[in-house]
Amino acid sequence: MGDKIYVGDDDLFIQTVDGTQMTVKPLFVEHNDTLVPLRDCEGITGVSDISFILLSQDKEQVLRLPKRLRISIAWFLEQYHAKVNMDYMCFDFGYHVAYGKDKAVSEFDDDDWDCRAFNPKQPLKQGNILMLHQGRKDGITSFVHAAVYLGKGLFISVYGAGGNLEVSTLEAMKRDFDAHQVVRAIPHQ
Repeated sequence: MGDKIYVGDDDLFIQTVDGTQMTVKPLFVEHNDTLVPLRDCEGITGVSDISFILLSQDKEQVLRLPKRLRISIAWFLEQYHAKVNMDYMCFDFGYHVAYGKDKAVSEFDDDDWDCRAFNPKQPLKQGNILMLHQGRKDGITSFVHAAVYLGKGLFISVYGAGGNLEVSTLEAMKRDFDAHQVVRAIPHQ
């Protein structure tokens, strides 16, 4: 179970640990020849690689991902999925995807990242990390979320401390996190 993740086309509304409502795409895995929600799976073990299959109107499309991204997602599923770990956050996931290794980070620190202006007209590459910030009147912004680009307008991330793996669109994340600024982020090693 778990070497293929199916991404549904509809929107799914979830509530995070802190009570915030988020809009995500439903994720499924095969279990006993049936698709079951990934959120309902207790643990996924023995998966060294992963593939994503987009579902839309009775059609399946394989989303070809770079090896590092596939392996990082498989690692997350084995290490953290369905195991509430309040020390693992969305930016930890981004760091792991970028470098293929864990970094002990207890809280977000801008100094750990090289943030660059995001131009929505320039194409993103799979594995690019975007960070969402809330705008403030004094010009200072506060970080609210990090997500990794999968392709086809979809992003993968961990929602909330100890959250599950989720897939969403940039528009839904900006709305749900009340984010007014988006930057491309490259973690420092």
